[in-house]
Amino acid sequence: MAINDTDKFLELFDSLHINLMQLDDKNAAPQKRENYNYENFSNLLYKLKFKHNWLNGKNYFFLKTCSKIRNIISHNNFLQPIKEFNQEFIDKLESFNARFFTTIETHLIPRNQISHLTWDTTINQAIKELKSKNFSSLPILENGYVKGMFSKSILFDYISEQSSCTFTDDIKLSDIKDYAKLELHLNKTIAFVNKDQSLSSVFDMFSSYYQEGNKLILVFITENGQSDQKIIGMYTVWDFLKFS
Repeated sequence: MAINDTDKFLELFDSLHINLMQLDDKNAAPQKRENYNYENFSNLLYKLKFKHNWLNGKNYFFLKTCSKIRNIISHNNFLQPIKEFNQEFIDKLESFNARFFTTIETHLIPRNQISHLTWDTTINQAIKELKSKNFSSLPILENGYVKGMFSKSILFDYISEQSSCTFTDDIKLSDIKDYAKLELHLNKTIAFVNKDQSLSSVFDMFSSYYQEGNKLILVFITENGQSDQKIIGMYTVWDFLKFS
C-alpha cells in the first residue's frame, strides 16, 4: 500500500527527532512515536540552537513549524491523514535530514573536480587562474596531496618583504614556497576531516573557527582526517554559507 503524506511526514520527522537527540547525546535511544512530546522537542531544539549556529535563523523556524505540524497530527483524534500536505514542505524536511545528518563524503567536491595549482604553476598563471574563477585562494596539490595554498594575501606578503619584485614568466609557486606551504595555513584557513564525519559537525567547525578569529576557507576530506593523506575531496566556506 502506498504511503500517504501524513505517514511520510511522520517518518521523516521521527528521523529528524532522533538525529537531534543524538546530536545532544550520542547515546540517546530512539523513542516510540506515540511518546512524542511537543514541549520536550521544543526544549531540545531551543537548547541545540545555542550550540550549533546552523540551527539558528530560518532552519530553527522551519523545524519549529515541523514540530507544530507534528503536534497537530498527534492530537488528531480521528487519525485521518492530512490530504493536502504540501509536497515542497515534505521535500524540504527530507532534504534537511539528508543535508545535515549524513557524512561529509556525501557532499564533497571530488578530488578530480577540484580547481587547483601545483608547485610548477607560474605566479602569472596562478594569478590568472584566481581571476578567471573569481576565487580568493586555490589549493596547491601534488599527486592528490595538499601541499600548500595560494592567495592574493600570500602574494602581498611575499612582495612586501622584497626590496624589489618583478614577476617574470618563469617564476613558479615553488619559488615562494616559504609563504605558501601547508603548515602555515593548517588549522587557520584550511582543515582536514575524516570521510565519516557528519556534515553538521563540519558546519560546527566552520563556526568555531570564525569565533576564534580564524577564517576557515577549505575543509579537505581524507580517509582518517590526516593532512599527510591523499585527499578524497573538499568542502568550501561557500557551501557552508549556503545553509547557515
